[in-house]
Amino acid sequence: MNQVAPIEPAVSGVETVYRPSLFRTDAVHRTIQAGATVADIVVQHVDDPLVRDLVRVRLESADGAVPDAVIPRTAWHRVRPKTGTRVMITTVPQGGSRGMFRMVLALAITIAATVVFGPGGPAFGTGFWATVGSAVAIGATPMAGTLAMRALLPDAPCPAGLPG
Repeated sequence: MNQVAPIEPAVSGVETVYRPSLFRTDAVHRTIQAGATVADIVVQHVDDPLVRDLVRVRLESADGAVPDAVIPRTAWHRVRPKTGTRVMITTVPQGGSRGMFRMVLALAITIAATVVFGPGGPAFGTGFWATVGSAVAIGATPMAGTLAMRALLPDAPCPAGLPG
């Protein structure tokens, strides 16, 4: 995991670091005026209101006296980071452990279909019709698995105001 440089107190403001994705190493660094709320800081970094709903904010203390803290969205309008604090803003994938479990399960279904029904797989033997049967099975198995997975693990309802 990439490490962020040690915190050096900003001369006249709060250091902010915005990572648009957990999976990318690029980040936008800024120093902003002390006194702004976390909500103001997030708006300065993230233009799209829908993306703002996917953001996690963490404060890091320059002197280590206060442990790092994730700021709940409900407190963004009340928290005003002081000079010397680093505000880490990261866009995080949504879905929690259920979304991750689904992703791993879908990958496992696809790999299993390829192994069992793919070329050289034990399901259909050899010959032209075996190849056709393998192709159909490789295509149908992940679709059927995804439908079964969605029946067992339904999507969370869409938040109000978002298309769903």
